[in-house]
Amino acid sequence: DLARRKVTPDNVGAVEAIGKGASALTEAIKEVRRISHDLRPRVLDDLGLTAALEALISSFSERTGIAATLESVAFKHMLVPEARVALYRVAQEALTNIERHSDATRVTIRFSSRDERVQMVVSDNGRGFPATRTENEMPADKGLGLRNMQERMTHFGGRLDVESSARGTVLRAVLPMTAMKDHGPRLQEAAE
Repeated sequence: DLARRKVTPDNVGAVEAIGKGASALTEAIKEVRRISHDLRPRVLDDLGLTAALEALISSFSERTGIAATLESVAFKHMLVPEARVALYRVAQEALTNIERHSDATRVTIRFSSRDERVQMVVSDNGRGFPATRTENEMPADKGLGLRNMQERMTHFGGRLDVESSARGTVLRAVLPMTAMKDHGPRLQEAAE
């Protein structure tokens, strides 16, 4: 703003360049704030995973125009905090991949808890990508995002499976019962 005031009005090119620079800076500040908020959204700690994911997919739909729904049971008190963060990050990365690569028009995130495990399934109707992958088949050169998601699940003794076709992609993140609060000592053993 100071540069804009100091430049002479007859120097149209400088005024336009300063205006474009100021607009770009404003957008960069908004993006940094969004990223900072997404790193550890307060709603995750205050209201739980379901509320945090509802906020995430609402923001995702608003930003991308892709319809997104969440089907969930309440996990606020069931999962240890680190497991909630891991699942949130997996959902966040999956949505980022969908936005960047899938050309999808619809996304669904489903949670279930049965057979002593918690499962999150993220599915889209996008164009998919070649090959079906499980955690042991993901090559190192095929995307840091998938590898990061896999490592988050492996840390808790869980797994990440990805199935993709021309009809869309299904990402399945599964955590064992050890990621639940009342199994804290077993979680520590699994981490060691």
